[in-house]
Amino acid sequence: MITASSAPIRIQDRMAAPAVEPLELGKVNAKLVSLLRPNSMEAGRYHRLRHAVERLGEDTGKSVVIGITSPQSGDGKTLTSINLAGALAQDPNARVLLIELDIRQPRDNIKTYLGIRNLSAPGVTELIQDESLSLSRAVSYIPDFNLHLLTCGKASESHYELLKSARLASLIQEARERYHYVILDTAPIVPVPDSQLLSPLVDGFMVLVAAGHTSERVLGEALNLLDPDKVMGLVFNAAPIGDTQPY
Repeated sequence: MITASSAPIRIQDRMAAPAVEPLELGKVNAKLVSLLRPNSMEAGRYHRLRHAVERLGEDTGKSVVIGITSPQSGDGKTLTSINLAGALAQDPNARVLLIELDIRQPRDNIKTYLGIRNLSAPGVTELIQDESLSLSRAVSYIPDFNLHLLTCGKASESHYELLKSARLASLIQEARERYHYVILDTAPIVPVPDSQLLSPLVDGFMVLVAAGHTSERVLGEALNLLDPDKVMGLVFNAAPIGDTQPY
């Protein structure tokens, strides 16, 4: 059980500067409720996830790295990752970095959800492959939402080697030193070993379970593949919402 304490999260003063240029957004997807309607009932559900992450940081007094994953594709990982990062970033004093880390199939999902128009910075794959590139050079900033973003980058066939590289571990550690919260949008658990490779680098995983999509069998298989000490809990996604008035 995670217990709260009064210890502040301590990070280095040399925080990552906002990107080379702030990102320009077009039409933001209406499902990003923590960004567009932060005081809505729907956004409140992401605040519950935010509270769990904040308590973990308070308990350790350190920055927090959380992986968002699911047993299979299509469970809502990216949507949840953005909404959780957005909920955390509502604290004006919090520095939040969202990293797109499903490098096997880079689909620009985060860019599409946010309607990003002018992203030219390198991504994770370029940072790993070219050590002359710095994290601060690759991170973009969305001032409207107080959110920092590092996208996946170009496609690569060396997925396994990139994810197990010392360079990625070093980048995640640097992110810990520069941000209060780092949210990783990762690949699904069952088809590929990415979550096991990332497990030593994160403080915990939130596992998405989609109503009408995730079977009990595949969920059990996924949980067997994860370190149980790293599973923060299950996030039940896409469930019908009943009458919640007045709550």
